[in-house]
Amino acid sequence: MAYSAGTVTVTTKTLTNESDIRTITFTCTADAADGSFPSTALTTEQALYVTGYHCYLAVTDPGATAPTDDYDITITDTYSCDVFGGTLLDRDTANSEQAAPAVGSAYGGRTCAGVWTLAITNNSVNSAVVTIVLYYSK
Repeated sequence: MAYSAGTVTVTTKTLTNESDIRTITFTCTADAADGSFPSTALTTEQALYVTGYHCYLAVTDPGATAPTDDYDITITDTYSCDVFGGTLLDRDTANSEQAAPAVGSAYGGRTCAGVWTLAITNNSVNSAVVTIVLYYSK
């Protein structure tokens, strides 16, 4: 029997009427055999697209085949620091959710410089789907 390895597709977009607002979207599908998601780093080109912009929001949307309840997302910077400071942990399987970057107990935009890496853990649902959209502004 053939199984499909997990995949993550990354797309970038400048919002039509707001040239100072950009998004990076991760469309993620878990492995068909073990439910794991591949860790995915932005390419240099994708990182340069938002360098100097401030990431101010993440929206997570579980797909029709939702991940395990309370699955975790981390987005780390070049120094392996969690850009969202834990606010993307314990995601819901039924509802879209949003979170702001955090450093300690302070919330606010995080300047993008260097390559950021996405990791999704604590999922055991084979072929689960989740979409993560990061919003950036100048």
